[in-house]
Amino acid sequence: MIYHSLPLSIALVIVNQFTIQVSGHGRLLEPPNRSSLFRCQEFSHLEPPENWDDNALYCGGKLHQHEVNDGKCGVCGDPYDAPIPRANEDGGELYRGIIVRGYRSGDIIPVEVELTTSHKGYFQFRLCAKDDTSSHLDQSCFDEHLLQLADGSGTNYRIPIRGGYYYAEYNLTLPKGVTCQHCVLQWHYEAGNDWNDCMDGSGGLGCGRQENFRGCSDITIFPEDTKAVDRNPNSRFRPGLELSVRVSSHGRLLEPPNRSSIWRCKEFSHLQPPKNWNDNELFCGGRLHQIEVNGGKCGVCGDPYDAPIPRANEDGGELYKGIIVRAYKSGDVIPIEIQLTTSHWGYFQFRLCAKDDQASHLDQACFDEHLLELADGSGTNFPIPVNSVEFYAEYNLTLPKGVTCKHCVLQWHYNTGNHWGICEDGTGANGCGPQENFRACSDIMIMPQDTEFIDRNPNSKFESGEGDEKAWEYDRNALRRCNSTEIVWSEL
Repeated sequence: MIYHSLPLSIALVIVNQFTIQVSGHGRLLEPPNRSSLFRCQEFSHLEPPENWDDNALYCGGKLHQHEVNDGKCGVCGDPYDAPIPRANEDGGELYRGIIVRGYRSGDIIPVEVELTTSHKGYFQFRLCAKDDTSSHLDQSCFDEHLLQLADGSGTNYRIPIRGGYYYAEYNLTLPKGVTCQHCVLQWHYEAGNDWNDCMDGSGGLGCGRQENFRGCSDITIFPEDTKAVDRNPNSRFRPGLELSVRVSSHGRLLEPPNRSSIWRCKEFSHLQPPKNWNDNELFCGGRLHQIEVNGGKCGVCGDPYDAPIPRANEDGGELYKGIIVRAYKSGDVIPIEIQLTTSHWGYFQFRLCAKDDQASHLDQACFDEHLLELADGSGTNFPIPVNSVEFYAEYNLTLPKGVTCKHCVLQWHYNTGNHWGICEDGTGANGCGPQENFRACSDIMIMPQDTEFIDRNPNSKFESGEGDEKAWEYDRNALRRCNSTEIVWSEL
């Protein structure tokens, strides 16, 4: 057999050409696009059609888009020359008219995009605000509203890497004054992976014709002054319980009831605690805000670190009423209940700030004095074994012996583990590096261990059975803590 070697320059050209032609793949996950709805458990009852190629809405491919269709693309990523209605457009086989999210005019909204193979370039989002879905959508409608990034940096979200997996989470600002019962949000990805002639006559990556991706999500935008908005109008879960493919996780501390969730508990309704409809979003302002703006810092009760003092969930804040929700004895084994509407691996921790002086500002140093142990002796971290599903945790903690207080604060901390980052050994893996965090605070009392009688639920409007240790079990079984959804959702 005779082998012929190629000149090095020719070999490099061949290798480079092959690398350039590899197609990127990506999908819009939040708000869920039409082709990806079937991946979301919250919409499973509506039986959306399945498109297992939902990461390949790339206008038929770069060559087809530019050589056959002269650069044109269907508004939702279908080939431009596909039969009307195209598969992802109104009336198409993948369209069901399912409204996936509800917002207010002018809202800052989260978007999440997954690139299974990133090809540099940038994302843009546009809004078509016409409610008439019987007529054919065209690009001119979307071009009326090119959305701005919430950080004020413009309209283009730049992709910093070429090749490999990339997951983008950032915020957009909806235009003020624009409302619609059924409008369409369009994601457009202009890749920057191919070498072409630039406008100045030179050549470079990202110049000229590039691979494009698109995706369409059906949304509602209410007037800015709308008081109550159902963010997930067609979800099979209750309003506020958001669950999709890999959206930001959501969770709340239910037992002992945290400051933002007390209003959900019938036992405290007579005290008229303030309502926080977003009590499952005490995530330090969001992962990007926590990391990029606040250097990883978070308010002790889950508020953004840069929020005005007193922060909403801290002593003196708008959501604080100083309601003691539970009473324990020093050294008690106490029950904990947490609801994750979307789990993201990671672990829970609990800390106790035992100072009774509520006049001074709470700081993390006080909580760090008492990192609580799991009652089964397995340590301080309660691991979350699942990802992207609803998860309800019930377990026990041990309060430190010898620690008493008339008004102390229990802090829940959830360190998620579903983001890819650099580990301490230099490798990369999910759960390494900065992750999304959640926190919440509950106001409790801890009596000396030899106290004979304790009212476990000191501010409950229900008969607690003072001096009766069975009151605790009564509360757990009959009241189901604060998971009394009928009082919440009927008020929407």
